[in-house]
Amino acid sequence: MPRKFTTFDPFNSFSTDAQRFLDKKGSVPAWLKDNESDDLLQLWRIGSDAYHAIGEFETQADFEELFLEHQDGIRIFADVLTKEGTHLDFKNQDGVSWQPDFSITPSMEILCVFWQLADSRDKLFETISGHFLFACLEEIDMALMGRVTGTDYLHAVINAVRAFGNYQALATGNGELQKARSELAFLGAKEKHARDPKQGEKLFVLDCWKEWRQKPDSYRSKAAFARAMVDKCEYLESTKNIEDWCREWEKTFEL
Repeated sequence: MPRKFTTFDPFNSFSTDAQRFLDKKGSVPAWLKDNESDDLLQLWRIGSDAYHAIGEFETQADFEELFLEHQDGIRIFADVLTKEGTHLDFKNQDGVSWQPDFSITPSMEILCVFWQLADSRDKLFETISGHFLFACLEEIDMALMGRVTGTDYLHAVINAVRAFGNYQALATGNGELQKARSELAFLGAKEKHARDPKQGEKLFVLDCWKEWRQKPDSYRSKAAFARAMVDKCEYLESTKNIEDWCREWEKTFEL
């Protein structure tokens, strides 16, 4: 299912000079009306710069069409990393080598890893800068959500700034600057993966799946198992992802 912006609408927010985050109806979201601040204005300005760097859109549909193309591109990058990124030496919090599941990794982290892996002559490499702009908007969405829920606000703000900074580095054409930014981005992504609760919960699901294989009467189907895992996990939300993992594990593990 395509990702959507949940806290604000980029087209409405940045196609005028209102300097405020607006929703799909063109109104200030209720939770923001009494919650204006200088840091929100700065966040809006970063988003506005990213939005206008992507292009000028006449309609909402024009923006959404390009956003869908961005999501398609991220899925392609994730597939490439799954197949070719085994040598990138990811480690979990315990220092144990592992291969992250890029299907549940945010756009920003996928781009940071792919940037390190990609050949600058590759056609996919040419699209990275534009994807960082969309990732900036996605991180702003997560930051605003964090402001409401009281979680991960500052981390998402930093990621939004990093995403736009990575776009700017790519736009300069300066090879040394790009190399330095890509290495910093990659190190940041590796650290984020080591702390990512979704990756940890996937390992928990794998353990539960192995137990299920030993006691097949525990769940009647993959769908039932997936629903149970979503109920038990705090961060995993997609039963489809879990069912897909089950199919992968059936091919990988002999129990």
